Amino acid sequence: MSGIAKKRRHQRCVRDMDTPTPSDTISPDPGRGSSVPNKAQAEKYLRSSRRRQLRNKPIRTRARTTMRAALEALDAAAGSGEWEAADAAIGSAVRALDQAASGGVIHANNAARRKSRLLRRYHRLRNPDLSKRPRMRPPEPAKESATA
Repeated sequence: MSGIAKKRRHQRCVRDMDTPTPSDTISPDPGRGSSVPNKAQAEKYLRSSRRRQLRNKPIRTRARTTMRAALEALDAAAGSGEWEAADAAIGSAVRALDQAASGGVIHANNAARRKSRLLRRYHRLRNPDLSKRPRMRPPEPAKESATA
């Protein structure tokens, strides 16, 4: 599906969700199965979950888009050696992930994992000679016993 088709489908879904519908004619959400609620509480939950979905979607999309832009900026900087654009892209990606996590759109551990992977990649590309060092600390030498 092309980008324009996705945008049109999203606009159609948003327009359909914004218009209030009578409780007996609630149409199922496209792409979310075909179940229609049977009880008033289920209808209320469906309406609130759609509101939540509409509120969270742009935040989640922004986090994904900025992550993608940061990864592309990292790849470009690794080839050219110009790290200013990559630093700015990483900052905006980290900010978007933090905002998504603080709003409960994504889990805090999910945001932390994505930031960790992004920054590990950044440091590995920025300092390639340090990437060969072991990830673990070498074992400590055995202590000599005092009974000898």
